[in-house]
Amino acid sequence: MLKFHVPAGIGDISWCYSKVSELSKQRQIGFIVCGDQPRRSHPFVNILPRIVNLGYSKLSYVPHIQPNILPPKDTNLAELKDATYYLGLNPWLEAGHPLNEAFPHQPTDYHYALHLPHPDTLPAVRMLRSIPHKKIGLYCSSNRHRPDLGMWTSLQWLEFLRLVKGAYPDAVFVAIGAPYDDKTNEVADLLVNSGHSVYRFLNQPPCQSFRIMETLSYFFAFPSGLGIMADVLRVPCMMWYWANLGEWKHMGGLFTSYADPETLQSGAHIVAPYASVDEAFRLFSEKGAKHVR
Repeated sequence: MLKFHVPAGIGDISWCYSKVSELSKQRQIGFIVCGDQPRRSHPFVNILPRIVNLGYSKLSYVPHIQPNILPPKDTNLAELKDATYYLGLNPWLEAGHPLNEAFPHQPTDYHYALHLPHPDTLPAVRMLRSIPHKKIGLYCSSNRHRPDLGMWTSLQWLEFLRLVKGAYPDAVFVAIGAPYDDKTNEVADLLVNSGHSVYRFLNQPPCQSFRIMETLSYFFAFPSGLGIMADVLRVPCMMWYWANLGEWKHMGGLFTSYADPETLQSGAHIVAPYASVDEAFRLFSEKGAKHVR
């Protein structure tokens, strides 16, 4: 078996799978997740087609093991002998290099299928699909993130979503996130107290979160695996990154590197730094609104 240590996190693992999806049809491939958190990685690996879930390892997020596989131009993953390697695309993408140029011998599957339960088995999905109005998804993350990175407060999120509601008066909001995403819950409370309809689906397993996302007309997200997966699932999305990158300035390369170039070009997937509420809404109106389903 060809075994890969992969970084923890849904988005990090997704990038790796995009490059081995086709190869997994010819060879047995297993993923071992590095690091202790986040623990949503295990159930995510379980829904990746043809990948054997080999659990977590005690290796750090970027382990120092050999051979340390990074994306040099001459690496052909298909020629690797059955052994254990480290596969991590974060340094490549954060430097601004496109995903499809990493491991160029392998095709890039930007919109791969997932092993998801049939929607008829999920009451939440059946209920959402019965709603005739537009469904605007939101994922605002949590208050544990540093405010000096330029992230929006809950009140700024509310201000922005009020503008969205003004453009789509009949829309309902759908809140998605992990159990620790208290800011998403705060924003949902503010929306409800302002008289807006909100459906909450916090603390759902990835398989159900993705089924719920597939019902959405549009998705607004904090930088996260859910936002990254919106592009995989072809869900129109606008995702913000920190305005003040600081020591994470290397993350600026992700604005243009990980998503399908076609969806970035069309505006079906927008990646942008946090801006003022008015500037963000103007960007959505100019590029994203035409993709609202």
